[in-house]
This record gives sequence, structure tokens and C-alpha cells, in this order.
Amino acid sequence: MIQVIIKRAEHIGFCSGVDRAITMALELLCLEGTLYVTGDLVHNAQVMDELIVKGLKIIDHRRFPEHATVMIQAHGASPDMVRELIERGNNIIDGTCPIVKKSFDICQKCSLSGHQLIVFGRSQHPEMIALKGIVRDALIVEGLNDLELLFQNKAGFAQKHQISKAFDVALCAQTTKPLEQFGELAAFLSSQIRQFQHLIVYNTICDATTLREKEIEQLASNNDCVIVVGGVKSSNTRKLYDIAKKRNNNAHLIHSIEDLDGIKASIFQSETCVIASGTSTPMKQVEAVENYITSEM
Repeated sequence: MIQVIIKRAEHIGFCSGVDRAITMALELLCLEGTLYVTGDLVHNAQVMDELIVKGLKIIDHRRFPEHATVMIQAHGASPDMVRELIERGNNIIDGTCPIVKKSFDICQKCSLSGHQLIVFGRSQHPEMIALKGIVRDALIVEGLNDLELLFQNKAGFAQKHQISKAFDVALCAQTTKPLEQFGELAAFLSSQIRQFQHLIVYNTICDATTLREKEIEQLASNNDCVIVVGGVKSSNTRKLYDIAKKRNNNAHLIHSIEDLDGIKASIFQSETCVIASGTSTPMKQVEAVENYITSEM
């Protein structure tokens, strides 16, 4: 009989911000029966499907609801969207993750103090779309290459963004981005320090994300097989998988229990198998993976 030792990552399941948003949504659905949300409440298809069955509706950005209860998704929403929803008589419930909200506040403070805000993030991520509604001239860079390109033509950069030769810069990050890459961006800006009158670096990355990344590095290096469970749209889940794959070729990203059928051989040729998850993955999905492996042994 094949025996595989199954290990769970310590930092697993919903993070506090996601848990808060889901709890708020369920309570509102129980009270009202129907609840609108400004986008995916969390980046997990199974969780969203369950909420939709209970009465959750994602707003149509071409046709906003009127006189309804609307919840802001955990990633936040732009002030313009919130203003329009209020003008249509909607009751707004703010489900923005407190850590995301704190990041927005820091970014806005940097901008108001005259700093050119540069943010390490993915421009089409809901959190960054919301931020651009708050700080319209924020420059979103997806990696070190993007940042280096901005500074290749120093004079052109300053002219394009209508800033003086010696200017103030603030670097922040999308809350789910990897800390190691953020450090690379900060180091590059430090190497350009002569261009700046003032340089501020704020680490706005969520601790829950950082802890999971540090943990997966060790787990992937010290175990035979790694399974990362999470949603297709979840950037922090994808990053956990990328980190694991660099250290362990037998690392797998799964979005549903059906994905396990294709990696049976990899699992059962291993002595130890670690299960980790993104911050928007519910524990029941983790438990389903464990039960699948156990049932096949």
C-alpha cells in the first residue's frame, strides 16, 4: 500500500481580510437576500459560485444598480465608482481589506506630499485599478525591467511626467506582491538616488503574503511534492507556486479537486507531500485535497 506523509503549511486558508469580506457578505445575504459587489469579492471561483447561489450579484459597470446594497470588494474600488453608486441611492458597505485600505492611505499621503508615486503591481489587478482612482498619476510597474525602462531616458522621463529634474519619489507595492522583487526595485531606485531630491520606500506588502512566501521556500526545499491550492485569478497563489517550482520540480498548482487526477503519479511517488494555499482559498478546499490523497492510498 502506498503511504504518503501529508503536511499542511502553517499559514493556510483565508487571510484575515478575505475572511472578513466573506463573513460580511454572508451576513448581508442572510439579512437582505440580494447583495451587489463591485467585482470578484475574492479571487476564488468556488467561493464566488457559492456566494452567487446565495444571492450575490457582481455589478454591471455599464449599468449600475439603484437603491440596492452594494459591497466594495476586498481589493477596494475607485472613489469615482463609489460616488456614482451613492448618487444612484445605493447603500454602500465597505468590504475593502483593512491592509489594502492602509496601503491606499499611504499612497495618497505620498502623492499629496508632492512625491511621484511608483507602485510595484499589476496594472489590471483590481487593487491597482482602485488605487489609480485615488492617485491618478501613480506609475504602476510590473517588475524591475519596467522600472529600468522608465529611467533609461532621464530627461524624457521627467518631461513626460511633468516633474523637475530633482524630484521626490515614493515607492510602494500592491499588497500581494513578492517582497524579494520589491526589494530589487527599492535597490534600483537607491542606485538612482542622485536624481531625487527625496526618496521614500514604503513596504505596503501584506504580512500574510510574505509569511506564506517564506514558508513555501522552506517547505518546497525539504519535501518531495508540493501542491498549491488557489484560484485562477489569485496573484498570491500564482506567486507561491512560482516560488515552490523554483525549488522543487515536483510542485503543482491546482484550482479544483479535478486537477489532482493529472498529478496522481507525482503525488504517490513521493514520501512527503506539502499542501499550501493562497490567501483566498477556503480550508474546505485544502481538506478536499487531503481527503483525495488519503482516499487513494
